[in-house]
This record gives sequence, structure tokens and C-alpha cells, in this order.
Amino acid sequence: MLVRSAGHEGLFHRIEAELKIAGFWVREKEYLVVPAESQIETALRIDSALIFIRELTRSIELYYRTTDGRMIHLTVPLPLSAEEEEVTSLHIVEVLRVAFPEPTPASAPMPEPVVRSTETPHSALDKIVGLLAAGGVFERLNRFPQLGLQLGVGYQFHPWFAVQLDADVPIRGLTLSETEGDARLLCSGIGLSVQAVVGTSRIRPVVRLGYRVWFVHSAVQPESGYDATESTEVTTGPVFFAGVATSVAGRLAFTLGFSVSPTVSKLRYEMNDRTVAALGRPLYGISLGLLWMAKERQK
Repeated sequence: MLVRSAGHEGLFHRIEAELKIAGFWVREKEYLVVPAESQIETALRIDSALIFIRELTRSIELYYRTTDGRMIHLTVPLPLSAEEEEVTSLHIVEVLRVAFPEPTPASAPMPEPVVRSTETPHSALDKIVGLLAAGGVFERLNRFPQLGLQLGVGYQFHPWFAVQLDADVPIRGLTLSETEGDARLLCSGIGLSVQAVVGTSRIRPVVRLGYRVWFVHSAVQPESGYDATESTEVTTGPVFFAGVATSVAGRLAFTLGFSVSPTVSKLRYEMNDRTVAALGRPLYGISLGLLWMAKERQK
């Protein structure tokens, strides 16, 4: 079975022609995204082989099953010229010719489904996703932000859907400098989110929706005019994140994004009955870092 990919029609026509010349029966299939391992196993219960392209790794993937039910996986670099396309097509056909000494004739009907006696084992680690990013949290867009780390770890239940535990760890807090004195606010956050990495191209949108608990610790100089010298306040609220992910190698990708958190309550800090800071409703964030994607997101 051939899975066509936009932009590589000529290559697929050549592979299809060579397969038919060699006596193989060929059919086409369309997937919205590159098939996951479970889809590949399902396809190989009907077809003897599955061929498709992974744009991310610039390679042709060949999966085929042997007569004893084993699944074989072969990766071939994507050809860069017409000459390389011819060599690559012949190589793929030769691999299948050796695997199936008596190929199905081109005029023969589709073979009956074969139930595999063994299944390829899945590893839970293949579904783990993660985030490590440096970011800033803004009280106001015209004030220097808090600097810190954004961390996340989760599990992917679907090629485009993952649940993730998130945390914001402050390193340098928000500094408030007024004539009455100085103060520093440290915003820590922890919460749960649902993440979606959309599309199949090298650069893909990332959307995250979650809910976070914010812990805001204020440290104030004793001689300042603030109401308290030290306190920790708590507020909560949803977090909306939108950004992009650019694949680097394998499951690793750069990610850049912006977030908004309209907290349930606004925390106010005053000097001599004058509000000098009001955190929340909303808090703004920006981040740049690394995204670790689940294995089946590779292309």
C-alpha cells in the first residue's frame, strides 16, 4: 500500500510503476497525518507492505510483514534528484522482491487479511511529552517581567492530544521601585493543561489550555511604605497558550509562545493608600524553549 504525500507525486508514480513491473498488486491510501504505529499494524493485517514519507526526517518509511507475522521496518533517505529517485525505487522493490519471492500478480485480487501472531510491544516512554523553557511573567506589558523557568511533563493519548502537568519557577522576580521603597514579587505557578500540536509540517502550531494555581510571594524592605514586609498570596485562573514548534531532531523541537492567565482575583500592593501593583486579571507570559514530543509525532 502506498500513502501519497503532496509534493512527491513523481516519486510515488515511479515506485508504483516499479512495483507493478515486479508483479506486485498496488493500492493507495490517504491519511490526514503520517500513520501512527497502531495504524501501521492495522494496515499490515491486510497489505503485505506499507510505504510513506516522513517529511521531518526526510526519509521514506517501508514497513512489511513476513510470513511468520514479524513486522520489518526499513528507512531510506528521501532522494534529491531524478537519478536518486530511480535508484531508491529499485532498492525498495528489490527489498520486497527478496521478502516475497513469489509476489502477488498485478491482476490478482487483494489478499485476505492475515492475523498476526505477535504484536510489536509498545513502550509507555514513547508517549511521554515534556517542556523546558525560559520565560517571563508580566504584571503590565510596560514593566520589566519576572524571569524564570517553565516546566512540563505529560502523556499523549492521541497524536494531537496530550495532558500535561505544568509549573512556573521564578528566578528573578518583579521589582517594584517607588519613592517610598522597593519590593520584589515572586510568582510561582502549578497546574494541569491539555496540549495540542496541530498539523504535520515542520513548523506546527501549539495550543495549550489549562488551569493554574499562582503563589505570589512579596518581599519588602522594612523601611518601605508597603502595607506588609513579607507575605504570600494565592490566586487561581485558566491559562491560554498559543505558539509554534519547529522540529530540531527526532522528537525534539524549539517552541516559542505567548500566554494569558485571567486570574479569578487580582492581588493589589499599596504604598500610603496608593496602589503600585495589581497582579492578575490577567497575567501575561512569554516563553522560548524545547518541546519533547511523543514518538508517533515524528515525521
